[in-house]
Amino acid sequence: MPTTVCRWAFRSSASRSTRPPSWKWDGWPRRGRGIALAAAQTRVLVLYTGGTIGMAPCDPGDPASPLVPAGRDHLLRFAPNPPAGIAWDVAELTDGNGDPVGPLDSSDIGPRHWCLMARAIAQAYDSHDGFVILHGTDTMAYTGSALSFLLDNLAKPVVLTGSQRPISAKDGDAAANFGNALAIAGHRATGLPLVPEVVICFGDVLLRANRATKVSTTAARGFDSPNYPRLGRLGGRIDIDRSLVLSPPERAFSAHAILSGTVAVVSLYPGVTGADLGRMLDLDGVDGYVLRSFGSGNAPTDRGVIAAIAGATAAGKVIVNITQCLEGGVEMGLYQAGHGLLEAGVVDGGRLTVEAALAKLTWLLATGSAESARSRMPIPLRGEM
Repeated sequence: MPTTVCRWAFRSSASRSTRPPSWKWDGWPRRGRGIALAAAQTRVLVLYTGGTIGMAPCDPGDPASPLVPAGRDHLLRFAPNPPAGIAWDVAELTDGNGDPVGPLDSSDIGPRHWCLMARAIAQAYDSHDGFVILHGTDTMAYTGSALSFLLDNLAKPVVLTGSQRPISAKDGDAAANFGNALAIAGHRATGLPLVPEVVICFGDVLLRANRATKVSTTAARGFDSPNYPRLGRLGGRIDIDRSLVLSPPERAFSAHAILSGTVAVVSLYPGVTGADLGRMLDLDGVDGYVLRSFGSGNAPTDRGVIAAIAGATAAGKVIVNITQCLEGGVEMGLYQAGHGLLEAGVVDGGRLTVEAALAKLTWLLATGSAESARSRMPIPLRGEM
């Protein structure tokens, strides 16, 4: 598969926060247009990529017709004002030539779009104090995980949010999610502590993006991070626990948007055979696999299954073992059923989510060798494990 390559380097101007370990913000956004830049204490870039938050019925005359992503103007008709002191710029995603990509259902977002988002943030990094990405919920945790690796030495907030219902819907969750995200990204104006990492702001929680996963298709709290504490609580006020947030980096920010899209996900299931697994692990152009195993990293002890996995690793494929469970992680070798994977050359993925494992392995394979990816996968690089 072709590799998308983009690289930028910008120096961080963000300073360390002097707020206490836990800080609360009381305030609520109004509906309407953004405030004038002259009155602002801080500037936030809102990158509208699509998703439910900006959707509208495909047939304007039939409210029950299927929802499709609508344009920026439709979104701004219903968008809340940012909290006092925040000026925003609202932009849509553009390609490498500067042509608009158009709002997308997040099911259509992949590595190419992650590169474009990283590029947009890099280009606006010096002129903005924080960033909000409006995104569909289906792949939000994948995008957030990918950006956490693509944005190196990040010293400013990058806040992903969206909604379970369109922003035009009465009593929906979109305005609250949007307003909370703006408050976190615009920390200089709201007095909230600096959150210098990629996060998901959704419902009543603030989560590290590469620890998050979608847990509900309908609930207001659509995301959670089962293996890491929530960074903050949201609602009528925002309460952020600074002790859980990554520290600001000392080195200059840079964006490494280099992804090849050559990683696949394979799930074990009762009755899988060596022949089945062999076909899945022999896809043309795929250099790495995220293997979703049973429990604490177990697989059938069938010789054919283990042989298929060992054959793939011997051929140079990088296979990372993660659990299918929401909580906990893999401990290969704890059970005999997991020892075979260890001997077959499978990498222990610890407590990585499937989203973070896919993003991390894709990034490592695109920026280094297979051997380097094997050695770096078990090492925490962005607070992901």
